[in-house]
Amino acid sequence: MSIVTEERSRRRAAAADALATLSRRPDPLQIVARLDDGLSLLRNLLYTRLQTDVQRFFGKDSMTMPLSESLTEHQVKGETEAYLVAEVWDELASAGILPPPGHHHQWLLELRLADRQDRAAQEARADHYFQLASRDRQLEFSDRLEELLHEARLVPLVLYQLFPLAARAAGALAFGDHLRGGEIRNRQASLLPAITYCRNCHGRLLEVDESCRECGNPVWTIRWMTQAD
Repeated sequence: MSIVTEERSRRRAAAADALATLSRRPDPLQIVARLDDGLSLLRNLLYTRLQTDVQRFFGKDSMTMPLSESLTEHQVKGETEAYLVAEVWDELASAGILPPPGHHHQWLLELRLADRQDRAAQEARADHYFQLASRDRQLEFSDRLEELLHEARLVPLVLYQLFPLAARAAGALAFGDHLRGGEIRNRQASLLPAITYCRNCHGRLLEVDESCRECGNPVWTIRWMTQAD
């Protein structure tokens, strides 16, 4: 077993123990594993949309390339982690899946941020995001991404409306609430009707560790967001 795999297993076990105490659910390890896989997928897909997709769609501008692409990726993904944690907290509390956060969110911080050297800073960012209203949270997140990565200014704005809903759906699905996940998908489809046009996935709600090779569901490609109609 690799060091990365061992560390992931440790994170998940610690988070599952904390969640078991909090929720009394019979399947905390499965919940934690689903959520961990889902949020990692969302984080990585978003970075691909912001960086690779933009460069493929609009071309590469050498004048705006960061001095260190690896550092930029680390920063963008760190900010994304903090935002995802806040959205999932909000979803689980507002949907009544878990008690309101407060001191009850440590399991999720442990799950998503324990491996990061800047953990304290990102935990503070997650706390800050959670204190904001949903719309303000979304605006601050998009502004921050645009500060960190020039390409983030070029993506369709609807991406920043769809992404928080994708996080909330991942939270619902991890806890087995497919009805709630379907409601969230309907909200996404109202923002981007082209979601339902994909001949491969038909816009259906995928499992948390799945993505559509055609449209990019659950974080749709720039081509799909701009040309599917």
